[in-house]
Amino acid sequence: MDQTQSSRFTAPAGGEISMVELIARIQRARDWAHLEAQKNYSLVEEHVDDGVLLQALAQQSRAAAFEAVRVVLEEILAPGTHSGGLPAS
Repeated sequence: MDQTQSSRFTAPAGGEISMVELIARIQRARDWAHLEAQKNYSLVEEHVDDGVLLQALAQQSRAAAFEAVRVVLEEILAPGTHSGGLPAS
């Protein structure tokens, strides 16, 4: 595989993007997931104070899902650097 082939990624929609753009997209997705997790964790704290347990549990679940997305994307960007994470390949 030559340098041109190895630095391009064919997106599922059929278009090609550079590896630099792919990494940038993963980083943006990771950062977005982190912000969403933090927003939902904050909402959990607000609802727990209000005594609305069901809403707090729903927000906790959403926050955990976004945190899982962030951790997976972080592992893609920096394999093997996360305790309890996926093994480096």
